[in-house]
Amino acid sequence: MNYKKEIKTPLEQALQYKNLEKQDVCSVLSAFFDDVIASEDMKDFLVALYKKGETAEELSGAIEAIKQRAKLINTDYDLFDCCGTGGDGMHSYNISTTVAFILSAAGIKIAKHGNRASTSKCGSADVLEALNVNINADETLQQKSLEQTNICFLLAPLYHSSLVKAAPIRKSLEHRTIFNLIGPMANPAQAKNQIIGVFDEKWLHPLCDALIDLGHKKIAIVHSHDGFDEISIFAPTSCVYYDGKAKHLITIHPEDFGIKDHDPDTIKGGDANYNANAFYDLLKGERVDELSAYSDMVCLNAAFPLFMMGLAETTKDGFDLAKQILSSGKALEHFERFREALNS
Repeated sequence: MNYKKEIKTPLEQALQYKNLEKQDVCSVLSAFFDDVIASEDMKDFLVALYKKGETAEELSGAIEAIKQRAKLINTDYDLFDCCGTGGDGMHSYNISTTVAFILSAAGIKIAKHGNRASTSKCGSADVLEALNVNINADETLQQKSLEQTNICFLLAPLYHSSLVKAAPIRKSLEHRTIFNLIGPMANPAQAKNQIIGVFDEKWLHPLCDALIDLGHKKIAIVHSHDGFDEISIFAPTSCVYYDGKAKHLITIHPEDFGIKDHDPDTIKGGDANYNANAFYDLLKGERVDELSAYSDMVCLNAAFPLFMMGLAETTKDGFDLAKQILSSGKALEHFERFREALNS
């Protein structure tokens, strides 16, 4: 490796499976994005981090490198984002995308950061595009939508062009990389309040700690005991919650919300058109019995953000409020206004 010491040393340490400091990871990724590091060396670096297991400090450093090269959106709003890492293999409906419109209807400013599917059949961008939303809308339209409808959609590749450089390496590997973990944490609008679902419980604390280091206000990282990167209606869900002062480890039980037993197959999604039809029918209040599990899953996942952001005293109150918003048609109204704003 014929690199400067500040690059060569962390590359060598990673290959020895040693934990790296935040600045070291930031420097290595920055050098790669700037064409200083060869792709093969970067591939070895990413594989070594994966085998070792990324630390919160390393995640934080990687996010800093990405943000330094990102096209950022600046607002005065106290923004919230809800998303998941993917990779849970569940292929469900687009839960967090649907949740976003319930939260926006409740008055929370949502900067929904999303992308096309990589590990699932249908990502947030795919389902919104199938619903005739202009997912490539420019910053002016996004700001307009955020102001008028409480929500905007930020398509990741439009704001993180540096990540395009890593795509060939990621595709050549048969396993995830650090980029799968940090994608949900690199919101271009710099949302400081987030709920993120992860594909494995071991990432609850590292992701939360990384976001705390980056100055987030309210954080919830969740993983269900039956494998969802969401809060599950079929099994308990582990949650690390940061309230702005301290972390709390919480277990969320669906029975505490009066949720009846559902067949897990009833929230299985499909392609973009299939998921888009379910999304729109749910918001319109159609196919009520058929979509009852989807409704419960969405409202349970909206409950915690409503509690986090102070719109509900308890998560049970948040669940009831989410049900009320959904049944009232307010979520549908916000979606229609959002689509109109981005398509104008």
